[in-house]
This record gives sequence, C-alpha cells and structure tokens, in this order.
Amino acid sequence: MKDLTVRFEHGYPGFGLEVDLHLPSRGVTAIFGPSGSGKTTLLRLIAGLERAADGYLSVADAVWQDGQPVTAKDVVYTFGLIQDRNYPGPGDLAALWRSVKVDALDAKTVRFTLSEPYAPFLDFLSTGLLPEHLLAGVGVKELDTLPFNLKPVGSGPFAVETVIVEGESIRGVTLRPSGKYYGSKALLDRVDVLYYPTQSDAFAALEKGDATGLGGLSVDELNAALKNPKYRIYTARLPQSSLIFLNLKNTDVGFFAQREIRKALLSAIDRQRIIDNVLGGQAVPAVGPILPGSWAEDPNLQPLAYDPGEAARLLEQASQLAEGNQRQLSRNQALIKSELTDLAEQGHLVPDRPFCQVGQLALDQRLIA
Repeated sequence: MKDLTVRFEHGYPGFGLEVDLHLPSRGVTAIFGPSGSGKTTLLRLIAGLERAADGYLSVADAVWQDGQPVTAKDVVYTFGLIQDRNYPGPGDLAALWRSVKVDALDAKTVRFTLSEPYAPFLDFLSTGLLPEHLLAGVGVKELDTLPFNLKPVGSGPFAVETVIVEGESIRGVTLRPSGKYYGSKALLDRVDVLYYPTQSDAFAALEKGDATGLGGLSVDELNAALKNPKYRIYTARLPQSSLIFLNLKNTDVGFFAQREIRKALLSAIDRQRIIDNVLGGQAVPAVGPILPGSWAEDPNLQPLAYDPGEAARLLEQASQLAEGNQRQLSRNQALIKSELTDLAEQGHLVPDRPFCQVGQLALDQRLIA
C-alpha cells in the first residue's frame, strides 16, 4: 500500500461531503464521526464502489520505470497526440478528443473540459500514458520511428526486457516484473507475448505447444479446444454488439416507422438459435444499445421472446391501422421478405428451418446470422 491523496466532492439530497486529505502508507488511519457523517461513503469512494461528483484519488509515488514521477504533463502530452491532426488512429476517437480541452492545474491534477455532456467519457480515460519527460517535442508522426518503441519506458507492473524483431516486424516481447512499480508486485516472473500473422496461425502454435495461452477463438477453434482436455477455457463478454438499423425516414419502407412492425420483426427472429448455430453459443440476446454490465444498463429490461404468433398478431394490428388493411399487410410482408432476403444473401445459410417466421409467413429460410 502506498500513500494516497484524496480530494472528493460528493453528495445526495440533504447531504454533502467534501474531503481533502493525505493517507500515509504506514501505521493505521482511523476515520470516525457520528452516524451519517459520510464515513461509509468516503470508504466507498476510495474503493471505487461509488463515483464522486468531482475530485480525484492519486497514488503519491507513482513513477515511471526510469524513476521519474508520473505527472499531469504526461496526461496532457498523451491526449495531445490523439488530438493531433496527423493522428493515424480511429477518426471518431480523434474527433472526440479534439472537442475536449485538457489542462494541467498542478503536478497531480488534470482538468478535462468537454464541449457538451457526454456520459461515457470516463471510459475514454483508460488510455495508457506516455512519458512526457522522454518524448517532449515529439509529434505523433515521428513516434513510430523512435528507438523508444524497442526500449519503451512504462509505469506498470511489468517492464519490457527484450523485443524480438524479424525484418521490420516485431515477433514478440518478453516482460519482467518492474522494480519501480508503485503497486503490488507482479505474481509472474516472466511473460512472453508472441505475435502471429493470423488467428489460425496463433491457434496452430497453441496446438503445437509453442504458446501456452491464446486470447480469442473462432467458433471452429472453440469447438476443437473444447474437445481437448488439456485446455482450460475462460469466457468473458466483449464490449461489442451487432445491430440492424432501420431507416424510419425512408418512404419506400415507411412501415418501419410503425412500432408494431418493428416489434413484430424482433419477435419473429429466433435470436437464441442464431447464437447457438452460428456463433457457437458465444453471445447473449441484446435488450437495447446499452451493453450488459454498463453503468447505464437497466437491469429490469428483459429480451423480447421469440414468438412468431405474437409477430403475426402485431403485423395484423399494424395493417388494420393503415389504409388498405389486407392490401397494406400483404405489401408490408412482401417488402419485409425482400429486405430480409437481400440481407440473407450476405449471411450464413442454415437450411433445416427458418430463423425468422411470422405466423404462416416464412420470411426467408436463410435469414442472416
């Protein structure tokens, strides 16, 4: 445990908490006060179980692996590279950071000023930092040409010992515990990270024993690995989702603007069967655009069940609300079938029974995966 500097402003209706203190690493620090004074709230804020409205918590002696302190200048420099017009990374990430003002208020305090409220912003603060004291004046275009890339200096629990280079490509990296790390000592004495041209090459190396672990498996590789008792397989949700966007303003498919039509389509798709047959069971049905586990997720929402009968009822209800009744329903069904057929031609073919069906109307036997 290292020294902690804690500055928090937090509150609830009828209660406010302002904290500015330094907690030493040695001895015992006692927090006392009457019931309702904020003792539990303070501990929850320090532990990360609750987010403060404002403030920060810092480890006082965080240092780079060359012994220099980690400071606010490192934060400003790192995010300044992403803001650079020559930044070669994702355009949407650069656009976001170009709208943010980053200021160092002192050696340990950074202020981010956003142009507008943006709830997911905290997720974008997990970017690894670069040491400003070693790279000051180096622009983003010059970074990939520096010797620093083969002898990097970080601030984490592991330091780069060797870099394996073949031609102009890095083949692998060997990591050792860093003696300068300010947190708990790493439990592994050595980690070798190997790079392969393709996912199948990496899996072949695992099969041959050239590698002892692999992150990410295709469905076929997962099925093969599950049959091999020497592997221990762990699974976790990826922060990604697959969506179908419907243009509600396109008059050629104006029926998509009807809530009943959209709900009927979702009720008609056997998403669990798509997951089981196409994705090897490695997915969960979505209940909306917010990913499971996010702070913004509503735990009370439940996935819409696969129910072709309900889908047919909703389509019939939608047609009765529209002019033309049965003619409109027939036109809707034909257009929906056409749209799904076009999508199916780009997807997986599973011929035994349709993934999507509405009453007596089989929309397509080869619905997209």
